[in-house]
Parts: sequence; C-alpha cells; structure tokens
Amino acid sequence: MQNSRLEGDSMNIYVYTGDYRSYGFEPSLWGGATVSVEVPDDFQGGAKHYNPETGIWTDDPEAPVDYVAIANGKLAELREDAAAKVSDWVVELTLGIISDEDKAELIIWQKYIQALRKVDTSTAPDIAWPEIPE
Repeated sequence: MQNSRLEGDSMNIYVYTGDYRSYGFEPSLWGGATVSVEVPDDFQGGAKHYNPETGIWTDDPEAPVDYVAIANGKLAELREDAAAKVSDWVVELTLGIISDEDKAELIIWQKYIQALRKVDTSTAPDIAWPEIPE
C-alpha cells in the first residue's frame, strides 16, 4: 500500500466513509471504505466532521453537559461513603455494645443519610447538598 502522508505543504489522509470523522494514513483502513482528502501538514483532527460534498471540515458541536448524571454519580458516592462510615456503629448498636459517643455520631450520620435521600438530582446543577458531618 502506498502511504502518501506528505506532499509539500499538505498531506493526504483517508477519511472513513461510515462516519466522516475517523481518519488515518492508509487507504486500506476500515476495509477500504475511505475517501482520500488533502489537508494541510498542520491538520489536527479530533471533534471534527468532514463534509465530502463541500470538502470542508467543521467542528463538532460541543456535547451538552449532563448535570443530572454528574449529580447522580456524586449522590451515589456520598451515600456509599456515609454507609461505610456508619456500618461498624450499626453492628455495635445491633449488638448493644455501642458507646454513647459513637451512638451520638451514628445519629448525626443517619440524619445526613436521610438528607441525602431527599436530594433531588433532577434540579442539577442547582442542588443544595447537605453538609458532610465532621
């Protein structure tokens, strides 16, 4: 296969016709489902789409931020951390061997866990997160 990477101030790349985004330097890529495109030597792809009708590369639109998914991830992490924090105290409470000091801490953390259950992530990114106990 001929590699025509460099030709003066430009080079040929091979754009995959399946998405017109992926490209490489060999025409045999993607089983030959490519189109040869001449680009400047300093061409930098990434987040671009090639229009074969106009021969123009355009920037992909910026993907929207999924604040709800981010908030759901944060909420899951906070709940997991809180559950790990209280797990020994819950066992001690069940066995009747918890100290008064640890019982007071358990109550504080359980109130925090209750507050986490009330968090509405659908309002992200505007969420009033409960304060993590110290």
